[in-house]
Amino acid sequence: CRKLLMVAGWSWVLKIFFLLVARSPLAVCLAELLQFLTFAIYLPANIEFVSAVLPPSDFLKGQSLTGSAYALGSVIASFTGGILLEFLNIPTILILVLCVVCVGAVLITVSVAEKKTA
Repeated sequence: CRKLLMVAGWSWVLKIFFLLVARSPLAVCLAELLQFLTFAIYLPANIEFVSAVLPPSDFLKGQSLTGSAYALGSVIASFTGGILLEFLNIPTILILVLCVVCVGAVLITVSVAEKKTA
């Protein structure tokens, strides 16, 4: 599940990059096909990851917090995106989103990487 989380994180980077360079509606649709590598992999892998790193007694709390964080992030992203649309154009917003998603992918990669023990 750790590798799947990393695949999902870096797939988001690819998806946003392809949206940034898309020059036709078809290219946008093709970029959106990467959704199956992003959210569709992220959700089940995240559930498995939470069950792997938390004791069984905290599994439901972990799932609840994960769902709450995702919901809160969606609300904040929608609100922020609306404000950005008032002041910036779409390519500029996509560049900002690409930077944020790159940071997210790095954080996912670092945080789920197997810890080496001596």
